Amino acid sequence: MRILAIEASGMVASCAVADENAIIGEFTINNKKTHSQTLLPMVDELLKRLEMKVSDMDAFAISKGPGSFTGLRIGSATVKGFALALDKPVVEVPTLQALAADIAQTEKLICPLIDARNENVFAGIYSYKNEFAKIKDDVSGDAGTGTEFQNVIPESIEPDMALDIRTVCGKLNGYGREVIFLGDGAKVYRSIIEEEMKTKYCFAGNNNLMPRAASCAFLAVRYYNEGHIIKGDLHAPEYLKKSQAERNLGKQP
Repeated sequence: MRILAIEASGMVASCAVADENAIIGEFTINNKKTHSQTLLPMVDELLKRLEMKVSDMDAFAISKGPGSFTGLRIGSATVKGFALALDKPVVEVPTLQALAADIAQTEKLICPLIDARNENVFAGIYSYKNEFAKIKDDVSGDAGTGTEFQNVIPESIEPDMALDIRTVCGKLNGYGREVIFLGDGAKVYRSIIEEEMKTKYCFAGNNNLMPRAASCAFLAVRYYNEGHIIKGDLHAPEYLKKSQAERNLGKQP
């Protein structure tokens, strides 16, 4: 089973190929060129290096949002084109969950943040807690060794949201648990987070600031095996809020 994953929800353009055992290859570019210029050439070059063809894929995964309206549309159009042309399914992966999956298994809350401008963010609250409990029951011992973790993914505690960063911090304070912040929103609004957080927290490293196709592919393998697939023509990006143009239009008399 092979899946080609596309990440285009923000400034990063990224593609990756995964099978059930590993990420086989990944290309990522973060140089502010438009995705329409970089994405398809990246996919073509990656598949050439792997000695594969698009038709070899069993499914196509897409980081479905939230994020940049333009980036999400380009990524979605790319994946829908592949899926419809080859009659292959699409696996939709929440962008914030893919970002949260960059953090290794932990009992802390994970809060991925994507900057939405003017102190607003796209935010998620994720945890590995339920997965830890399942593994401990299964292996009847210390859940820190072996291959049991290979398909463990962070679970959403509440729906992904589009809110101001101060409100997000208030929600997190209510859980009373230590929090790991990551994503470009964590960097942009670090001073506000430091001001607003009342519980223990920390920030992930710079390597966790942007979503990557490898994380999307990792989650897509599990979703595919669980049957969470759709036809290409049914896929649509998840924006969580209206674009600036739509908001401006709504203000007109």
